[in-house]
Amino acid sequence: MTYQDCVLTAATAMLDRDIPVELLPLTITSHAAGLLGWEAERLGTPAWD
Repeated sequence: MTYQDCVLTAATAMLDRDIPVELLPLTITSHAAGLLGWEAERLGTPAWD
């Protein structure tokens, strides 16, 4: 699964939830990264680096 596939999957999942529009880009990106295993805690580095 490519990152673009994960973004589309995450966008579809997040639009089904009741999330404020201002938080959608962050939520979609975070969910897509989680689908690929790119989360900061899995990489062993802080999220702000």
